[in-house]
Amino acid sequence: MKETFRLILVGAGRIGAQSHVPAILACDAARLVAIVDPVPQRAAKLARDYGVPAQASSDLEAVLGQADGAIIATPNETHHRLIARCLARGGHVLVEKPMTSTYAEALDVCEIARESGLQAMVGYVTRHRRNVRLMKALLQRGYFGRIRRFAYQFGTNGGWAPLAGYASEAGGRRAGVLAVSGSHFLDRMLWLWGYPKEMVYADDGENGLEANCTADFTFDGGLQGSVRCSKTAELPGGLVLDTERGCVILREDDSDIMLLPDGEEGLRWELKSENHGAAPRSDAFVEQVFDFVAACTTGQSFGCDFRQGATSMRLIEDLYARRQPLAQDWYGAGNSRDYE
Repeated sequence: MKETFRLILVGAGRIGAQSHVPAILACDAARLVAIVDPVPQRAAKLARDYGVPAQASSDLEAVLGQADGAIIATPNETHHRLIARCLARGGHVLVEKPMTSTYAEALDVCEIARESGLQAMVGYVTRHRRNVRLMKALLQRGYFGRIRRFAYQFGTNGGWAPLAGYASEAGGRRAGVLAVSGSHFLDRMLWLWGYPKEMVYADDGENGLEANCTADFTFDGGLQGSVRCSKTAELPGGLVLDTERGCVILREDDSDIMLLPDGEEGLRWELKSENHGAAPRSDAFVEQVFDFVAACTTGQSFGCDFRQGATSMRLIEDLYARRQPLAQDWYGAGNSRDYE
């Protein structure tokens, strides 16, 4: 009988309760053996709510020996310490994004992971969407020809994931929408096109957390792109590519990729595939657990490793270092037609 991969969940907060526990339970290759939280009663309640016989503890050291790996879903200022403890005890690590509070911390845990020889991944879960994986495969094949530019936006009215933002020393302030929502796309952008050679960034965080931000990027080869993220406005989420074959639309959900081919007015192609990594499971968090277990047991993965996660931290800090004040009419200003 095949042994299941034993997992600890570190952090019994919202993301752990709503996403990670159900994903582990849906993965027949994994088993939840313990939940760790500073408030052990909260960990015990989470186990009872899902009816799993997982040990509840406030002491990570006490349960590390029972597991093969850990999912860390705690405030990001705790990540560096918890990652180091798990790796030192021989446990593989999947840590929620952003992986640390600073780029320097990210580089440090990259080195710790390298020396340990263990798998270490960052939970940029949107990589695991079926349509995102297909988009990656199509771009690698050059299916759309030359990509001239892209535009991405995502916005909700409220709905902060962390109650107090993410800790960050970049720019001397806590991080808001860029790290909450925007970092998921930044990770995908780096995964698809590499590090930009030029960037311009603006946000409205003069007196605290930024609720709105915009960024413009230029890449080697001439590709240009724009990003807009908001926690005050409902913006239809998605990525639009201007390509040699036409307009390509990837919505911020699990719907099929849409191609509006040039010279074919009124024609729309919906791109879907059973191949190119488009696995039949639709929930991205479940896909992430399967991928993490595969990385730990076979070494094969398409998820975000620590080296890539550190690059995301570098980009976030680079953007904050270039901060300009955001115009009051930020959504109506500039090339708003690109986002319609």
